[in-house]
Order: sequence, then C-alpha cells, then structure tokens
Amino acid sequence: MTMKKTLLLLALSLNAAARPLSPAELQTFETYAEEARKAWGTPGMAVALIADNQVIYTHGFGTRSLQGPAVTAETLFQIGSASKSFTSSLVALQVQAGKLNWDDKVIDHVPEFRMFDPWVTRQFTIEDTMSQRSGQPSYATDVLAFLGADRPTIVKALREVRPVSSFRTRFAYVNNLWLVAARAVENCSSKSWEQTVAEQIFSPLAMKDTNTGSAGLYKNPNHATPHQGLKGSLQPLEADWPYADWVYTYGPAGGINSNVNDMAKYVRMQLGATPLIKTENLKMMHAPHILAFDGAQSPPQSIGQVGMMSYCLGWLRQEMSPTPLVWHNGGTSGCKTVVGFTPETGMGIVVLSNYGSTELPEALMYRYYDLYHGRPEYDYSEAFRAHHPAAPPPPARPAHPRPPAELAQYAGSYRHPVYGICRIEVDGPKLVARLGKMRLELSPWEGDTFSYPDPMDRNSPPGFASFSRKPEGSTRELRLDLADDVLDGRFIRLSE
Repeated sequence: MTMKKTLLLLALSLNAAARPLSPAELQTFETYAEEARKAWGTPGMAVALIADNQVIYTHGFGTRSLQGPAVTAETLFQIGSASKSFTSSLVALQVQAGKLNWDDKVIDHVPEFRMFDPWVTRQFTIEDTMSQRSGQPSYATDVLAFLGADRPTIVKALREVRPVSSFRTRFAYVNNLWLVAARAVENCSSKSWEQTVAEQIFSPLAMKDTNTGSAGLYKNPNHATPHQGLKGSLQPLEADWPYADWVYTYGPAGGINSNVNDMAKYVRMQLGATPLIKTENLKMMHAPHILAFDGAQSPPQSIGQVGMMSYCLGWLRQEMSPTPLVWHNGGTSGCKTVVGFTPETGMGIVVLSNYGSTELPEALMYRYYDLYHGRPEYDYSEAFRAHHPAAPPPPARPAHPRPPAELAQYAGSYRHPVYGICRIEVDGPKLVARLGKMRLELSPWEGDTFSYPDPMDRNSPPGFASFSRKPEGSTRELRLDLADDVLDGRFIRLSE
C-alpha cells in the first residue's frame, strides 16, 4: 500500500523566533506522527505544515476506514469546531463591507434573538455570540440537533436556558450561539450560511474540495469515514447512522468538510499571507476575550496545561514561549481536528483525523511548535495518552433493586418546553421513550428509575430516566438526564 506524499522543502528565511527546518527534522516529525497515530489507535489522518507563511509539507497517514484505501492530502474529513472560525471570518467580512460592527447589538440584526434574561438580550453583541462567555452551561441545547431540531428551533430555545454564571464573567463552551452569529451573516448577505461561506471564503481561497453537509462528505469518493469507540474497538459511522446529520445542523459551529490542502490555504489567510481579511479584523479574531484555562501544571498533562489559554472569536490563544499559539480543535462524533498557527512567526499546522476520542492532533501541534521554535523535545502524545480519560465504567446496579411499578402506569406523553414531547410506550418487558428522532429502550434499574444506552456515544455509560409519582401512584413527571441542561431535564406528564 502506498501513500501519496507531498514534501516541499523551501528556502526558509524565518525571523529570530524561528529557524529553517531541515529535511531530517521533517522526517523525524513524520516518524513521530506515525508512531503517535498507531499508539492512539487512529485509523487515518492527514497533516499539513506551514513555515514562514508557506506550505512546506502535506502527507496522509493510515487509511480512510478500518480496511479502506490510504489517506492522501486530498482526503476529505469533518473538521468539527474548527468551522467556528469560518463563521467569525464571515462576520469580519461583513464588518469590512460596512454591513455590521463587532459591537452591534444582536437584536438589531437578529430580531427574534432572546436570552433568558431580558437585560442580557438587550446587551448581547455580535462579538458576544462568538466569545464563549454567555453564562449558559457548557454545550447547552446540543442534544436538540440529535433529536432532529432545525436551527431556528435551537435559537428559539436560548430563551429557556437558565444561566449558571453572570454574563461575560466565565468561559463556557457552547455551539448554539454560533447559529445566531450565522443568522446575522445571513441577514447581511441575503443568502444561507452555506452559500455565503462558499462564496466569500471557499471560492476566493480556491478551497475547491471544501464543502458543507452530510452529502458533501459521504458522496466524495475520497473521504475519511468517522469512527467512534465501541467497547474497546472502533465502529465506523456511515452515512446511514441515525445521527449523521447533527453536526451539519450545527454547521456554523462545526459542519465543514475539508482536506489539508485546502485548510493550509485557510491558515495562510489567517496568517495574513492572503489579502482576504484586513489585519485589524484578523487581530480582532485572534485577541483574547475570556480566560479559558490557566495552564498551571508543568510538565503538561493535557491541552489546558501547556500554557494559559483564552478564548477569542472562533479561536483559542495559548500563551507560550517564544510566541503565542492561536488554534482551535474540532471534535465530531467520529473525527478530531486541530488547526493552529503563530501570527508572529508564520508557523502553521493542520491535523485531520478520523477518530473522535483522541488528543493526537493537539499533541502533533505542540510537537511541531517546539520543533519550529527550537524548543526542547517533549513527548506530548505519550503525556496526553497517560492522562487521557478512559471510558467511565458503567454504574453498578443495586444488588437488590426495588422493582418498578406496572409498566403501563408509566406510559403516556410528557412535555418539556425546549425538548418537546416524550412519548413513553410499553414494549414487552421494557419501556420505550420516543423523543424527536430518538428511540430509547428503558430497562428497569431501581424502582421508578430506568436506564438506557447512550444513543449519541455508544462508548458512554448508560443514561437514566426517572419518574416521580403522585401520592395515589400515578406518574406526574419524567426526568431525562440527556436533557438536564434545561430545567433539569424535567418533562411534565400531559393529561390524556
């Protein structure tokens, strides 16, 4: 089996903070990357390296699926949340066109926008939608996309999400507000986010293979199949996986498909080598907006400990020596990505992989940063693997569990103001919960509590559904832990 490989060694003239890279050093990096890929159990990945604002190396490693053909620099991957900076870049382009400003109030561009607190609604700016400092719980309302909800439904749900911190005081990573930023862009361009990103970014940068949508990935003959862990093995997530579309519902936050050839062009634009976005707007996107991690531990054992990290606008900025690293990773249900660069020294890296549960891309990013800037070698891959959280063991069922009531007593419809109607039905010895496009098989656990396999991540422990009863014995409420980010996941029983 052969891998297509492009190795371009340029006559580099780097500034004092960096140094030219020799062919031997690039070969050493390649060997390290392949060994790390195998150690993490990742089927395939692709890497692009940039030095002094120029692409010097692209290479495919491993295979597109477990038994599939080799990865090349043209192989298409889901890039996940690395898509967020495309949305902030679109905002920058609207700013340059005079159609909006970073500090404009959201409600002036998206009239239907509402947060839980009316004062926060009035104060919320375009910049705030991309700064991860909204006060919401992390990943609030993400489950809606798995249920089959559309973008307007997710945006409407924002008004029901109770804050867990004060506005603009604490980092909490969410995807839902990127749909609001995208809506503001759509109202400026009078086109969909998908059309706008294709016309205003993909096309000008000649990112000819980059696209959006599930079909854009799976119908490309040279695509990497996403993989999810399943009881110690890998499970491919094909186009017919019931939740294959969720990441594309969240397209402005995570729904772009690309390859390292195209992503390297995008990084060069972020470095200022391509005159698409003005310098002042690039600086705005790369500037800290909220502290994310303090990077206190040394030697580092996770990405948050390599250096103090702040969230910017679709980017993270990590304080490192000799120069800050601007980057963002992306994790879908079966792919993991990192895109990073140093604006001051012209270094850049893209790593795309087809296994979701790994810190391999980040480890390679830090390794290349050290190599480029002449820092001592450190085995980030091994350090991250040693502290990578293993799949939590399933909870132990009580040795002598109380039996449930007659299953028919639980049957009925239960309503949640955000997650909608959950229908409980009896199916033989089990209950079945139907919520949106999900079908959850509920097995008796303890009394009025039932367990169900996590439908979104097959390697996760089971979830739980608990019923509460009225004094006479009839059920009045259902609590689903997959919906506990809003109103504690409580569904109120409807009268038949």
